[in-house]
Amino acid sequence: MNALRDWGHAKDYVEMQWLMLQQDTLDDYVIATEEQHSDREFVERSANELGIAIKWEGEGVNEKGINFASGKTIVTVDPRSFCSTEVETLLVDLTKAKANLGWEPKISFEQLVSEMVKVDLQEAKKDELCQCAGFQIYTTMNKNSTIFIVGAGGMVSSATIRNLLKKGFNNLVGSFQSSTPQADRFTLIPGSADLPQGLRVLQIDLTRQDEVIRFFQELKSDNVFLAAVKVGASMPATPFRLSLSMKTLPSRETSSTQLTKAR
Repeated sequence: MNALRDWGHAKDYVEMQWLMLQQDTLDDYVIATEEQHSDREFVERSANELGIAIKWEGEGVNEKGINFASGKTIVTVDPRSFCSTEVETLLVDLTKAKANLGWEPKISFEQLVSEMVKVDLQEAKKDELCQCAGFQIYTTMNKNSTIFIVGAGGMVSSATIRNLLKKGFNNLVGSFQSSTPQADRFTLIPGSADLPQGLRVLQIDLTRQDEVIRFFQELKSDNVFLAAVKVGASMPATPFRLSLSMKTLPSRETSSTQLTKAR
């Protein structure tokens, strides 16, 4: 909870990306805010947006955030989400970006947190309204639904898989990126720290449209979680191409498939 991070808004970052592309000479830049805030501060400010005061108890992985008014534990630490290369502090020097691009972030940390909470709260209200009207939402998916998780080896997707299994969903299929798919593409793998017991794994090149279409024809998945992303490092464009391939399927192939972005 004490880890310090450089938080920034996508609107600011896209503006900087655009400015980078307008230069006569291409160069490398680091996009950030030059400002640090801890995970703890992020949680406290998020709770404050909802009128919740948090008191902290314990230390390290045993630390808990408790709703001061109700006494209910609302924040816990999950060691399984730790990165093997985790660092305690991240801070960027924007001197180069300011000098060459004339760019500085405009949206403050406080504004970012407020916007994120308001959007999530609005989505939660939509889910509640849909559920009250008898429509299916994420938390009411059929436990036997076939659920496909893109990028089964990543931090986000692994957490998604564990959460789904914990909730009783037992028909999960994960994917690994592979440019040479095996003849028998579905394999049952043993449990591990990253991949739980019983998860079916698909090895397929999901950037190829024909492979994606054939996959959905064979699997007939009811729900798809797009979680093929990498955080906090330089990365290839593969996850983005992968997601675009998933999203550009002909409508006749996806009419019965709910595309759900893992958050």
